[in-house]
Amino acid sequence: MGNKKGISLLIPTYNRPYFLRRALISVLNQTRLPDEIIISDDNPSSNENFVAIKDLVEKHKGLIRYRKNSERLGVEKNYSKLLEEANYEYVKFLADDDWLHPETLELMEKVLDRYEEVVLVSSQRIPVNEEEELVYGVEATKPLCSEDQILNGKEVIRKSLTDLKNYVGKFSTYMFRKSHLDINPFQFCGLNFRANADWVLWMYLLSKGNLFYFSRPLSFFTVHSGQDQISLSDQISGVKERIELIFNERVHKTFGIQLTSEEKAQAVENLALDLGYLKLKLPKNKTEELIEILLEKYQKDLLKIMKEEYDRSPFSIIVVTYNSSSTIEKLLESLNASIREDDEVIIIDNASHDDTFSIIEEFLRKKELTNYKVVKLNENIGYAAAVNEGVKLSRNDYLAFVNPDTVLPVNWSKVVYENLKKTEVGAVGAISNYAIDLQDVKRFSSFAEVLEEETFCKYVNLVNEHLGNLYGKSSEEKKFLVGFFLATKKEVFEKVGGFDKELFLGMDDLDYSLKLREHGFKLLLPKNLFVYHEGHVSFKNSKGSEKLRELTENVFAEKLIKKYGFGNVPTPEDLWADKGAIYFATFLPADPKYRFMFKFSDGKVDFRHVAKEIVRKPKVGIITVSYFSSEEIYLMARSLSNLSYTNFHWYIIDHSEDEKEIDLLRSATLVLPDHKVTIIGRENLGYAAGVNFGVELALKDDCEYLWILNPDVEVESNTLIELLRTVLFTGVPVVTCKIRDSVERDKLQYDGFRASYKPFLDYPQRIHRVLFLSGANIFLKAEIFKNVKFEESYFLYFEDNDFYEKLLGCGLYPLYTPYVSVYHKNKSGKFLSSPVEIYYFFRNLIFFFKGRDISFIIEKVFEVYKNIFSNKKKLRSLIAAIYDGVFDKLGKSDLSFLSSLPKDRNKKKLLKSYLDLRRVSKVLAMEKGREYLLLNPRDRDVFYKYFRDAIILMER
Repeated sequence: MGNKKGISLLIPTYNRPYFLRRALISVLNQTRLPDEIIISDDNPSSNENFVAIKDLVEKHKGLIRYRKNSERLGVEKNYSKLLEEANYEYVKFLADDDWLHPETLELMEKVLDRYEEVVLVSSQRIPVNEEEELVYGVEATKPLCSEDQILNGKEVIRKSLTDLKNYVGKFSTYMFRKSHLDINPFQFCGLNFRANADWVLWMYLLSKGNLFYFSRPLSFFTVHSGQDQISLSDQISGVKERIELIFNERVHKTFGIQLTSEEKAQAVENLALDLGYLKLKLPKNKTEELIEILLEKYQKDLLKIMKEEYDRSPFSIIVVTYNSSSTIEKLLESLNASIREDDEVIIIDNASHDDTFSIIEEFLRKKELTNYKVVKLNENIGYAAAVNEGVKLSRNDYLAFVNPDTVLPVNWSKVVYENLKKTEVGAVGAISNYAIDLQDVKRFSSFAEVLEEETFCKYVNLVNEHLGNLYGKSSEEKKFLVGFFLATKKEVFEKVGGFDKELFLGMDDLDYSLKLREHGFKLLLPKNLFVYHEGHVSFKNSKGSEKLRELTENVFAEKLIKKYGFGNVPTPEDLWADKGAIYFATFLPADPKYRFMFKFSDGKVDFRHVAKEIVRKPKVGIITVSYFSSEEIYLMARSLSNLSYTNFHWYIIDHSEDEKEIDLLRSATLVLPDHKVTIIGRENLGYAAGVNFGVELALKDDCEYLWILNPDVEVESNTLIELLRTVLFTGVPVVTCKIRDSVERDKLQYDGFRASYKPFLDYPQRIHRVLFLSGANIFLKAEIFKNVKFEESYFLYFEDNDFYEKLLGCGLYPLYTPYVSVYHKNKSGKFLSSPVEIYYFFRNLIFFFKGRDISFIIEKVFEVYKNIFSNKKKLRSLIAAIYDGVFDKLGKSDLSFLSSLPKDRNKKKLLKSYLDLRRVSKVLAMEKGREYLLLNPRDRDVFYKYFRDAIILMER
């Protein structure tokens, strides 16, 4: 039958009676009814769909045709059957779980009637949940434009493929002319499309003309767990299909477009984000399979990568080897593929005692290479000195220092030369898989994040070309370039004095970067240069290498002290890190005598005065807030009695409100003289109130320094003196130190960057700024409390986070010293063990982090909800905490509901009231949801709704 003027509305359905009825009603409520409605029911074993719409079908017999398939056809055949049966020119699909705005058909028909060049009409679409509430964060549903307009079809296709987002939407979103459709979107260009057939269909149609886009929403689609697209198998198929959409030239040709390399690179980046998400959900072999498909297609697409001929000056490449037999051949292969005859490679072997030298000789013999110089030294003179020897032997003006455990891309010399030829540039580095964060490839590419380490070596040219396509010829100016790959000019090298031969192992790149900047040269990191680096292979193959590195760090420390003066050396962050970096881990002087070599504050530290101050022994007030902590206090008292610094007074503020506990505290502290301990019991107004009260007592007693300590810690004998020394020698008035685990005493609970009751490994550090403070251990000048106090409205938990932010607001940046420790009680498995702890922790977490990091709140709430599901009291405390945190109900809370709940409340009535209110006001609904969940805390569905409401309110 020919295509008549009019609209065919096609509804494929399977087993969603409620949603089907909603969809059909939205069609029957249109201001312009379609000329026919065809429903194809693909569930031959059930009559539920028909029962749900029977009255509507009978009422509109001439309009609605209901078809039940005698056997299940599947999605593709069901859609195809509907399309074949459509009698009218304008076709509008509607999935059974979607619905339409009342004016959709009228508006879209008018456009197709008016504009012959328009082949597709679509609109903004709204994602909703099962309760028809807006779902936030669906990137692809953002409108294509801010006002109704005609868009170039091929430009829309190009943008959609580059961003890898289905901007036009599902079948339900758009209307088209049937006469324009001469393909099967499920079987397109010899490929199977299921997850993205709707995307393929509209792209094909737009290859024939333009898109009219309504900026207002005309369709709504449901996001729910039963949706086809959410199944893992469909997500896997979807990734495979999107890979084809990126790289399949036949598909592009059919669409009438040609994606540039830059557009493909951006598409790969967007695909990698999805792969990263899937890696968390899929078995490893499945994600590996997807990544392998991507790499194979991408590599094939970039087969044009080859050594390009271009005009440049020749390079002298200097490689220093030491027991490099496991890696040197891969480097030589990459050099052989990337250099010219006028380049030279100079290999200085630092007295290797493995097969390195013979491997090099055999490689040169086989390849018949003549532009290589190999020098085997009789003794290991160190890396820096060996490089200097190589430079003396070099004949070219451009130098590249290359580690033996690297693999270079074929075009490295072109990229380096283009950057290094500039007069003001002193050195050029490279991005790598094994480098500090500033040069780590994962900082530059999502694609790199899904690759395994061994993949980087195999696909070095692919990764390099990908970065080039992403960033073009752009580069970053750095304060430091890592020495695994470092290119410079001979005249520059000689001008700054070359490498310092005293730096035997390491530090040479730090020193050279600093010297270049001091001479006015720039250091550039091209974003289009990737060098594979295996990392520290010579270190691993050399006994005593770590010791040699430590000695070299000490030599470098002495060099910096000679240059700037002890206590006046700029911090490594100031010397080499990017602006805003809180820590630069590459320089860690091993000897503790260097801990105060750096300048940590604006003022100049008078070391003579500091020495006199320590001899004066200023009084320290130790503040501890206790709540039935007498058992822990005994261990703490014993450790305090062993302190080498003895001018302290201990203020124990007891919140137990129990006279027996006061007596137990007195007994527990008998190990200390009476005049050193003050124990005061008072009303429990919370941790912060206790600290503030203790501080007032200490200030009245003329304490000049304060040490805030939890009752469940033990201290080392030199902890107090070291903290005092850190404040005095750095000029920073707030400090903390390592918090070790009381059981696994070689592991940490806090390191200035991270806090965890699950102990983690210790590692080398130096004094540095902290990301946050732990209230278990803070040492500070007493005068700080004149301007900054602990916020008492928290009652328990997060007062330390708030205190830290107040310090930052005053321009104070607390320091962490790794040279001394306190030991904190092991709470692994016990933290948040009581309903009270859960309530205050999550109430304050929500209050503190809302407006900052909603994802962190969501992660923590779901984590604990799963763990405490069997405990109703704990669930109730979490439910109450969510409500109070959202509405800023702070201070000491009445938690009597945990043990006594009203028994006469009607749960069904409460639930209905909550669900009804959700459609009107989230604020009012939250209160009813809280009431219901306190009575029925294990109702998962309602809890998820309640928490979702909380998230919406937090985001406002």
